[in-house]
Amino acid sequence: MNTFPRLREGMPTHGNWRGISLGWTSVVWLSHILSQGDHRLSHVQDWAEKRLQTLSGCIGQAVRALDFSDDRLGDILLALSDDERWGEFEAALNQHLCPLPAVQLPDTELESYLNPVWSGEQSLRPIYRQKINGEAEQIGEG
Repeated sequence: MNTFPRLREGMPTHGNWRGISLGWTSVVWLSHILSQGDHRLSHVQDWAEKRLQTLSGCIGQAVRALDFSDDRLGDILLALSDDERWGEFEAALNQHLCPLPAVQLPDTELESYLNPVWSGEQSLRPIYRQKINGEAEQIGEG
């Protein structure tokens, strides 16, 4: 999906930003979230400090634990919260998704699918998702 280049190009940083780019910081932060199952900002710097050599080898440049401070990660959140920039970023990412053809059904065909639900002959079924603790939560009907 070319996430890294899009972050690097589409989310400029302020002039005091030092160390690895916003894109690389985001990629490593996402790696932390996925590997640790923890999205809290305050844990990333300690996690990175234990893996500096590995992270430096993976991204091909020197990495400091300070590159993943909660202040730095907060700056990323702030950059991603800009609606205009996020819209451009999301549009660029969506170009790499597998496009599904849009199908327009004639009204009569659409009615034939929906009439059983409208008439009460067929009801919508609940759609559930399983939470981490094992409980099921209804998230919709379909």
